[in-house]
Amino acid sequence: MPHSFRTWHLITTIPPYLLFTGPIGGIGQGVPFALAGKVARPDHPSVLITGDGSFGYGIIEYDTALKHDLPIITIVSSDEAWGIVRHRQIQRYGLDRAIATDLRAVSYERLAEALDCYGELVTKPDEIRPALQRAADSGRPAVINVPTIFTSAAAYCPQ
Repeated sequence: MPHSFRTWHLITTIPPYLLFTGPIGGIGQGVPFALAGKVARPDHPSVLITGDGSFGYGIIEYDTALKHDLPIITIVSSDEAWGIVRHRQIQRYGLDRAIATDLRAVSYERLAEALDCYGELVTKPDEIRPALQRAADSGRPAVINVPTIFTSAAAYCPQ
């Protein structure tokens, strides 16, 4: 029987299937994992939630997704930071001493569109659910770009 579960703020009413990249997720495994999830369970949605740094490694795999008719959906949290490195730097050296961890703002949704995939920019929290529906309805691989603000727990909870 289906049940509900909550992971972060994601709620679903189907049995949970989760591929987690672990600590190396920041170096681009997300898109290939989402593709693998779609191949393994073609009748279920495959949704990736990732940061912008990691997603940059995998954007060209949207061409693969399109060629193989694998309509994955990616939500990119665009905080303009290499979070996997920046968090540790802040924890060790302080907020004002993080270096070489800034990224530029990139229109990831437009990169998806350039690859003939669906792309959408979302700037308000209440726009995410309808954007997910439009992405799913498109029947194509999709990227939802969500600009966010970098926040480090380490900055507020030093060791």
